[in-house]
Amino acid sequence: MAILAARLLPALGKATESACPTQCLGNMRQVGLAARLYTDEKEHKFERRQHSAFVYGQPTWGRAIASQLGSSKTACTSLLQTVYRCPGDRRPVPWSYGMNVYLELGPEDDYKGKPQTWRRTTAVPNPAATILVA
Repeated sequence: MAILAARLLPALGKATESACPTQCLGNMRQVGLAARLYTDEKEHKFERRQHSAFVYGQPTWGRAIASQLGSSKTACTSLLQTVYRCPGDRRPVPWSYGMNVYLELGPEDDYKGKPQTWRRTTAVPNPAATILVA
């Protein structure tokens, strides 16, 4: 029995490791779909990222899309342990993913190259080649 257990444990560990990237991709897919549902409901406007949400008095993207993920804006903390967290992420921070901040920067923002504002999904010049969630 001990020999059998010794042979199975490494195989189970490898199976768990290989499931991590799949679950992480699934989480990012859910976040992406929830963001798309949000923009469809909000006249194609993207939800705010953390750095500008506070300035404009709006919820951050995680709170904004919480209802599309089956949670309320105020009770989205459960998402921090599930959808917003990659199981392979060992960092002590609650979020594993982030949204592309360039989708909301304006010409007045102090960034190299002064990127164009893409506040709406319809304004993104090449959506198939633009990263939303990473």
